[in-house]
Amino acid sequence: MNGKSSNAKYITAEEGGTQVEFAGLQMSGARRGPGRWSRVEQMLALACLLLTVIVVVLIIMVVSSAASQDKSKVTRKKPELGGSADGDYLIPDDLDLTNICLTPGCVNAASRLVSTMDNSVEPCDNFYDFACGNWNKKNTIPDDQPSYNTFSKLGDEIQVILKRYIEQDVDSAKDTKFTVKAKHLYRSCMNETQINSEGLTPIHDLLQDLGGWPILEGVSSWKRTQADVLDLLIKLNLIDQNFLIWQTVSADDKDSSMNIIQLDQSDLGMPVREYFLDEVAAARRTVYRKYMHDVAVMLGADAETAERDVEEMMLFEIELAKITIPSSKRRDNQEMYNKMTVGRLQQLVPEFDWLVCLQRLFGHVGITITDQEPLVVYAPSYLAGLGKLYQATDNRVIVNYLLWRLMMKWVNNLPTQYRNIKNEYIKNIYGSQADPPRWAECVTFVNNKMGNALGRLFVEEHFDESSKDTALEMIHNIRDSFYALLEEATWMDEPTRIVAKEKADAISEKIGYADSILVDSELNKEYEEVDYYPDRYVENIITSLKHTAKSKLRNLRIPVDRTKWSTSTTPALVNAFYSPTKNQISGYLLILYTQI
Repeated sequence: MNGKSSNAKYITAEEGGTQVEFAGLQMSGARRGPGRWSRVEQMLALACLLLTVIVVVLIIMVVSSAASQDKSKVTRKKPELGGSADGDYLIPDDLDLTNICLTPGCVNAASRLVSTMDNSVEPCDNFYDFACGNWNKKNTIPDDQPSYNTFSKLGDEIQVILKRYIEQDVDSAKDTKFTVKAKHLYRSCMNETQINSEGLTPIHDLLQDLGGWPILEGVSSWKRTQADVLDLLIKLNLIDQNFLIWQTVSADDKDSSMNIIQLDQSDLGMPVREYFLDEVAAARRTVYRKYMHDVAVMLGADAETAERDVEEMMLFEIELAKITIPSSKRRDNQEMYNKMTVGRLQQLVPEFDWLVCLQRLFGHVGITITDQEPLVVYAPSYLAGLGKLYQATDNRVIVNYLLWRLMMKWVNNLPTQYRNIKNEYIKNIYGSQADPPRWAECVTFVNNKMGNALGRLFVEEHFDESSKDTALEMIHNIRDSFYALLEEATWMDEPTRIVAKEKADAISEKIGYADSILVDSELNKEYEEVDYYPDRYVENIITSLKHTAKSKLRNLRIPVDRTKWSTSTTPALVNAFYSPTKNQISGYLLILYTQI
């Protein structure tokens, strides 16, 4: 019956009795003879059939009327907001505008949304192109970036604004101390004439301060012990460089009122562990190996010596990749968290003298460490594997690798002609085709080193305080909705519900920026230990790195202040996030600068 089930019959007769089915309702009676109904049954069947026809006709009329009414209420109109979307879209004629937000902010946000849509695309065919088609047409991926999105675009806009602040000449009568330091730092980065005239001398001086890079010194002239390797690890940590072992001081995940030493596996030279291990990534390893060789030769290494040393470093890093824990197995924070004492760590990984290393490191800020010092180890299996690899590897290879990782980071700080050496590597590994403009690199550099200072400059000129109030209102509304969900959660027992509500009550909100950045004395105090000069770029970098490293170490004996804003981020940041250890929501001012 036109594709429908054969069971959908309205009248059926069966031997042994009568069955009448009216839209799924069955009525049965006694048998009157084969194929014969009584007069009463005939009348009932006819009446029911007529009723069924009437019901069907009424349903058709109602549906047709509703469809006609909808069509009369809705018309296809050209978009008037933004004026840049293609095609038509549906607007109800009887739309009640009294409940529509028509403030400049809402209209602007609506305009941006409409302008990203491609209304020439049928949403049921390709909803992504319908929603984002025009944005993709108008925004191509810049050559210096591997990807591009609304956050990237906003970040680019912010960089232009920040550039205007810090590229201005120092005004001794008007500028605060922190503003002068930010301008000096930017100018030193932009002073390529000075950087080029110094050549490789500052880098060679840095390497000598660290004991020398074996790859530059030939095969026979470099002799070091394991004590020298540990000494190098400490020196690197004091300029905030964590290779082989990642170390920091931060809030304890299970006692967020106290800071604690934290140890973990470090990152690798290439961004993905599998690049070192998978057969399909062999081409990337070739590019990486060539990059290592080219940088070493550029800094003065003998090509043949460099080739041999690079091969040894590559084999070492492949072994390092094998013992690292893949990201897929690092998702359970409970499983990763391993709290122990320094003494216990010494038993687990006896190849390193942990107590001596930590005593020397924290001694630079006057903190005493004993074998009873608690710490959290996030990758004990990695550290155990590293200990064995450390014992089995020649000291020359380890030192070569550590200083290669440092030089890899420092290529951007070299004179112009040497920076070009990384372009092929970046292109093949990340997909970027070119360097960003120098001014953009320098704005990022200053923002990373003096984020609160730049945040202050931005707040004074561009920040709308009402957006901060709006964000807080949104958070409070979300919290209220969460409370309502808790009351409706029948699966949750009362003690758990109480704890969940207390947790939500205790969430602290850090929206926009810390009030302290508006106080000159507070910002001057934050940067009082650093002095930056407009003609000493490399020296400025080292000064900043030392300051950052010591600030982290000092935190060990300082209780966590949940009212204090994080010093590891900057207000001039296009991001927002939640910190579980601090039970804190952070939405930095640039995420509020515009509705993305």
